[in-house]
Amino acid sequence: MLALSLAKPKRPSAGRMAEVVGWGMYAPSRVVTNDELARQMDTSDEWIRTRTGISRRHIAGKNETTAQMAAAAARAALQTADEDPHRIELIIVATTTPDYLLALLPARCKTRSGRSTPAPMI
Repeated sequence: MLALSLAKPKRPSAGRMAEVVGWGMYAPSRVVTNDELARQMDTSDEWIRTRTGISRRHIAGKNETTAQMAAAAARAALQTADEDPHRIELIIVATTTPDYLLALLPARCKTRSGRSTPAPMI
């Protein structure tokens, strides 16, 4: 998971309204390899790798939510950028695995990453 933190440029330049000031990522600690999958089903590392390019994947823990993972990535982005969460003007979260069907994930990520005041969310 990757979070990009957008804010007003510290030194504005002509035509630039925002810039990426930090990035962060989070991946669950549990890793499942193709060989592990091959022991559980009729497949092989070679078959999976040649068709998908995937050799291993990170699997979320039982109590690990998408919002928690997005917030961890956002906190890492803020640390990389050495930014105050309240300077962030826009939060973008994209996933195909939301915690809920409604658009609550950006709000949960915003709160858990240290931002408490309103900010646009996508």
